[in-house]
Amino acid sequence: MRQAVARGLLFLATLWWGAWFGGQLFNALMVVPHFSSAPPQSLLAWGAMRRHFVADFFVVCNSLWILLLLFAAIVLGRGRRRWTIVSALCAAVSFGALLWMVPTISGVLTRGGPLRDLEMWTTANWGRLAVELAGFGCALAALASREEMR
Repeated sequence: MRQAVARGLLFLATLWWGAWFGGQLFNALMVVPHFSSAPPQSLLAWGAMRRHFVADFFVVCNSLWILLLLFAAIVLGRGRRRWTIVSALCAAVSFGALLWMVPTISGVLTRGGPLRDLEMWTTANWGRLAVELAGFGCALAALASREEMR
């Protein structure tokens, strides 16, 4: 029973990784270039538009949930640990990065700059995406592993 639950949690974490990474890649390729196209006006306009949302996407959907699912899978199952642990570490790094990135970009969008912060944030965003791709890949490797969760 524990094995089945652990595998189910790993499966859910992998699905969440795929959706999360895909959404963040879309954001990096389509949304970020739009709001940063003509600073500071484009930043201020995007920031004003975002104020109308009740819940910030990053509060509701983030990599913390992936980390919790993977942690539970690690605790419940003994197999596939190496890939699952690396994937969990990637989720922890991703979530830790968001703790700096969300307030930073919110401040940039509210004030229309400084552009140095926007450039740092954009670089950090691509780094975070690389970590998330690695986390997703490790979760897939854990699912594909022949080693059983015991």
